[in-house]
Amino acid sequence: MTRLNIIVLQQFVMIFGSIFIWWNLSPAVDGVLGDLPLQPVCKYWRTVCIQNVLKASIVLLLFLAHMCSVFYYLWIDKEPNVLAMIALTLLVSNELSNRLFAVVLAVVFVLAGLWVAFLPPVVRHVTVEIENLPKAQKGFTVALLSDLHIGPTVGCSKIQKMVDVINPFKPDVIAISGDLADGLVHNLKKAAYPLMNLTSKYGIYFATGNHEYLHGNVDEWFVFLKKIEIIPLHNKNKKILVGNSRICIAGADDLFAEHSRLAGHVMDYKKALRGCKKNDTTIMLIHQPNAVRIILNDVETAKNIDLILSGHTHAGQMYVFVPVVYFWNAYFRGLYYDKATRTYVYVSSGVNYFGPPVKVFDGSEIILIKLV
Repeated sequence: MTRLNIIVLQQFVMIFGSIFIWWNLSPAVDGVLGDLPLQPVCKYWRTVCIQNVLKASIVLLLFLAHMCSVFYYLWIDKEPNVLAMIALTLLVSNELSNRLFAVVLAVVFVLAGLWVAFLPPVVRHVTVEIENLPKAQKGFTVALLSDLHIGPTVGCSKIQKMVDVINPFKPDVIAISGDLADGLVHNLKKAAYPLMNLTSKYGIYFATGNHEYLHGNVDEWFVFLKKIEIIPLHNKNKKILVGNSRICIAGADDLFAEHSRLAGHVMDYKKALRGCKKNDTTIMLIHQPNAVRIILNDVETAKNIDLILSGHTHAGQMYVFVPVVYFWNAYFRGLYYDKATRTYVYVSSGVNYFGPPVKVFDGSEIILIKLV
C-alpha cells in the first residue's frame, strides 16, 4: 500500500470518529450550559463566549488529531516543523506532561459526569406526526420515563425531583418503559413512594426492563405498582377513549424475561397487542431497542403500531462506552422512523443512571411527546 493510500485510509476512518464525537459533544455543550440558571447578562456571555470556546476547543482537538497522522508521513525534514510539534504535542519527549493531561482530562470528565447525574432531568419536547391521527387526539401528550434505577444511589428525594419536573406539564399519559428499580420491593418501596404523586389524565403505565428480572420476583413490583395506581402492562394493553376515538397502550415483557425463568414472563408482543384495532392509535412500551428491532421485523404486526417507546441504552452513560452501546443496539437515542411499517420509535437516554452516578453531558432526560 502506498503512502498516499495509507494517509487517505487513516483520514477516512478518523473522519467518521470525528463526526461521531462532534455529534455527541456539541449538543451536550449546548444542553448542559443551556440549563444553567444564570442571570440574563451572564447568560449572554455564556452563550457568546463559553459555549463557543468549548466547541472551538473540540474542533481544535479533532483537527490536531487528524494532523498527527499526516505529520507521520509528510513534511519530514532535518528538524521537526512547528506545526508537527504542536500537533504531536511532544508525545515522546514530554511523556510526563501527556500523562498528566490524560489524568486531568479523565478527572474532568468524571466530575462533569457526576454533576450531570445529580442535576434534575431535562424535559425534551418531541412532536410525532401520526398518519391519520383522529382530530380528538391532536395535541395528545405522552411523558416517557425510562431507566429510573431506584436503588443504592437513587432514592426518594431524587424520584420526587423527577415528579416535580414532569407534573407541571400535565401529560395525558405517563409511560415508564423499564428498569424502574435495582432491588427488592421491601427494600426500595419507600424510595419509590413519590411515584404515587405522578399525575396524568389517562393513567400511568409500566413495562418491564431487564433489571426487573435481576432482583427477585418482578411480580412483587407489579403488586406494589398497582397499589400506587401505576398499571403494569405484562404482555397486555389498555384502551383509553379520547373523544370518539381510541388509543391502545400496549406493553411487553423485556427481552431478558425468558432468561429469568420466572413463570409466565417472556416477551410476547403479539399477546400484548391482542385487541388493539387497526383504527386505534397504538403506542407500545418495550424496553430494549434490540427488542424493538425484532418487533419491526415482523412487518405484518408492526404496521399496526404507531409509536414505540424504549430506553435501556443510557446513550452510553459514560463516554468510554458510547461506541460500544451505539453499535450493540439497533437504536441508540432519539426519534426514529421505520418506513416499512410506518412506525415511529423513540429511545430515551433515561431519567437516571445505572451503577456509578456518572453520566455523559446532556444525558438525563424526560421525553414529552406530542402527537399531531
